[in-house]
Amino acid sequence: MKEIMLPYVLICWMLVKAGVVQWTLRNATLMVGTGAMLASVLFLAHRFWSPADLTDSTTVKAPHAVLSPLVGQEVESIYVTHNQKVKQGGLIYRLKSEDTDSRLVSLNAQKAAAQARSSR
Repeated sequence: MKEIMLPYVLICWMLVKAGVVQWTLRNATLMVGTGAMLASVLFLAHRFWSPADLTDSTTVKAPHAVLSPLVGQEVESIYVTHNQKVKQGGLIYRLKSEDTDSRLVSLNAQKAAAQARSSR
């Protein structure tokens, strides 16, 4: 915000010092009012439409998060509790792998068979 307000103040000061704008009550009110309006617009825009999180509230504001495996596996164990803060890369849950391993072997065998048929 100061990156825009400081040049505005400098330009107003230079206009008054150079004699381009007379320092009257009307001109002073217009300059200060425009500066206050610019500061308010910048503050509101920065506060409500900023991509950065300025509130130091880096928690998910949701009643719940749906965590489910993509291929229909079952969850073996859960490593977090309700409302626990989780760091990036932290382990949340572990999936059962019995069905997955046998299914992967089966799919690889089917792939090899299909490749053998297509190479004939």
